[in-house]
Amino acid sequence: MPKEPELSFFQQLMAFASLAGLGGVVNYLTTIKTGKKFKWSSFWIEFICSAFVGVVFGLFFVATDMPIIMSLAGAGVAGHLGTRSLMMLKDKYGLKDYER
Repeated sequence: MPKEPELSFFQQLMAFASLAGLGGVVNYLTTIKTGKKFKWSSFWIEFICSAFVGVVFGLFFVATDMPIIMSLAGAGVAGHLGTRSLMMLKDKYGLKDYER
């Protein structure tokens, strides 16, 4: 088994955001394949939202003592799912929406 890489906290955040952002790009490109027109604004919105979701999930995985390689993979998948993965996490733990 290869040795676990040692990443600083900042490196972990950047890795989570990068892999999740790439997951979001893949998700966006698959919607383009279905015939939707490419828009740069949609591309960047998908990338930024996916990066945010990946960081949230990556931190969640680290907090549950998951190995960093698995945390990075999970962040990438969460980024591909985008905000849908946040709703899944919210439903799993029975979190309610904030009422204004």
